[in-house]
Amino acid sequence: SMFNNKYIDDVAFKPTHNMQPINATNMFNSCRITNLKQILDDRGVTLDTSKSTSFQNFIAYSTITHLPCISLESCTYAPNIFSHATQLKYIEKLITNKNSGWQNSSFVQCILLETIEEIEGEIGTSWNISQSPLLDELTIDNIVNAYADMTGQTAPVFTVHATVKAKIVADDTKEDTDPTKRFWLRTLTSKN
Repeated sequence: SMFNNKYIDDVAFKPTHNMQPINATNMFNSCRITNLKQILDDRGVTLDTSKSTSFQNFIAYSTITHLPCISLESCTYAPNIFSHATQLKYIEKLITNKNSGWQNSSFVQCILLETIEEIEGEIGTSWNISQSPLLDELTIDNIVNAYADMTGQTAPVFTVHATVKAKIVADDTKEDTDPTKRFWLRTLTSKN
């Protein structure tokens, strides 16, 4: 819980060393930082989360708008990772694996989330991103294409906002659609 403080804002947050947390739980919970990616880039500082095993409440209740690459490759527990980050708009990259610990609470109240620029690795659990009506087509494709082949296992459910579901259904008629990546349409649900 290094910067888990409502008094840590863009002025107070002046990292001078690269950060490599083993446990990212509450790391930026409730902080008042906005563009974390830009601050780190401007200061030449990196945030390497590849060894973090837990991301519970990572940026929950914060005012962060932009995130750098966030690696969940060692993570097994990520409830509320972005929960109630109501200003979050952009994630540069997510690195994930089938067991990264995503939970239905991971994206609660991410009402402004538009873009996840890149997703590396596989998603093997359900994602409820239904409170994010602004997701762009790149992000939708990135999420769908990251879903692991779960043949013979319980299929994860991808829950999206109704406006996002409409984009997905429209996009599914395109000729370049890879039908092997569209199995999830069977369990696609939406909420208004």
